[in-house]
Amino acid sequence: MNDSQLTKGTKKGSKIFSVIVGVFSACIVVQIFIAGLAIFDTPLHWEHHRFFVHLFDKLALLILVLSFVCKMPASIRWQSGAMFFLVYLMYFSAYVGALISWGAAFHPVLAMLLFSISVYCTVQSWRTMREVESQ
Repeated sequence: MNDSQLTKGTKKGSKIFSVIVGVFSACIVVQIFIAGLAIFDTPLHWEHHRFFVHLFDKLALLILVLSFVCKMPASIRWQSGAMFFLVYLMYFSAYVGALISWGAAFHPVLAMLLFSISVYCTVQSWRTMREVESQ
C-alpha cells in the first residue's frame, strides 16, 4: 500500500476487519466445541449447534464486504471470499447429508478448512493492520 491509500479510515477499517475476523475464528472454535458436546455428551446439543451458526454465519458476508471497503490486500480478499463460500458449502453438506450419507462426512472436513483459512486470514489481517499503523 502506498501512503495515499493509507487514510485514517483505512487504518480504522483494518483494525475493525482484524477484530471481526478474529471473532469469526473464535466462533468456529465454539461451534466445533458444541458439536463435540453433541457427540460425546448428549445429542440435545445439536440444537445449540444449529442455533449458534445462525448467530455468526453472517459475519462471513460482512468480512467479504469489509475486505474490499477496508482496502485489504488481494490475498485477504480471496481468503474472505473462500470463507464466505465455505460457510454456505457447509450448509449444503449438512442438508445433503440427509440424502447422501457420505455428503455429511464432508461437513467436519469443511469445518477444518474453514477454521484454517479463518486463522490464517486473522494472522494476515493483524500483520496488515500493524503495517498500516506503522506508516
